[in-house]
Amino acid sequence: MAGTQITITEHGFEGALTAFQQLIDRGQDLQPALSAIAEYLRGSTQDRITAGESPDGTPFAALSDFTLGAKSRNQDKILIERGYLYNLVYQVSSEQMQLGSNMVYAAMHQFGGTTAPNSMIPNKDIPAREFLGGSQDDEIEIIATVGDYLMA
Repeated sequence: MAGTQITITEHGFEGALTAFQQLIDRGQDLQPALSAIAEYLRGSTQDRITAGESPDGTPFAALSDFTLGAKSRNQDKILIERGYLYNLVYQVSSEQMQLGSNMVYAAMHQFGGTTAPNSMIPNKDIPAREFLGGSQDDEIEIIATVGDYLMA
């Protein structure tokens, strides 16, 4: 090889090797980082419900006149009658995190659909009002949380 070259070996780079090994070791158990992410996402999701918007910033579809007439509380608020959707739950392991709602009707609000004949609002089409998911701000926070965890 003409010119000049540099060869890097482990000799003299023990500190770097130790740092890389610590990074690998921390990456084996992401539970602390995933727990922090779950708490953050729970809060940001609750904020979106209050704001009446999907993770991408799209406002929730307006309530129908029928629904407005049937609601006994918080008539001006979408997805909020008694606030049960604020009770988000999550599960975390060393490899994954799941966040969601254990309310039966949460899926109807998230994905939309037609109500059951015996429901409070029978046989009505409900538009999807996606409240679960991640926004661009959420993505930035998740990346920062993982980076902070791995570099700690």
